[in-house]
Amino acid sequence: MTTNKIIDLKNNNKIESLKELLLNDKQLSLDICNEINSWNGELDQFDVCSNDEEFFNVYFNDNPAEAVRAAFYGDYKYMDEYVRFDGYGNIESLDQYQLENEVEIYINDIIDAMIRNYSHINIYNDELIELIESIIANDN
Repeated sequence: MTTNKIIDLKNNNKIESLKELLLNDKQLSLDICNEINSWNGELDQFDVCSNDEEFFNVYFNDNPAEAVRAAFYGDYKYMDEYVRFDGYGNIESLDQYQLENEVEIYINDIIDAMIRNYSHINIYNDELIELIESIIANDN
């Protein structure tokens, strides 16, 4: 086995550990997505807001007709916890289960973005920091 293959295997194990950590703590995953989005907006599918009056006041201030249009042409349910804009500027809503399901679907994209943007984002989980730094060290 070549040295590169050994390093790849070590990183694969670390990436699997990283994946397990993030999937077991979906809120941590969403916090990481928010950090990345604050830096470059790369994971904009996780750019969600609470489905409350403040969202509508911030994005549709003094324009209730636009709010109605965005909800009508989007996929909006009043009782869902979160809202975001789709690619057309319409509102789509989702609940906690749907948001966590998307974390599972896009976990590899989240990990990739987190490793690439590591030096630009704040991470407050020591185990996560240790794993990412060891992956980065093995790549160099």
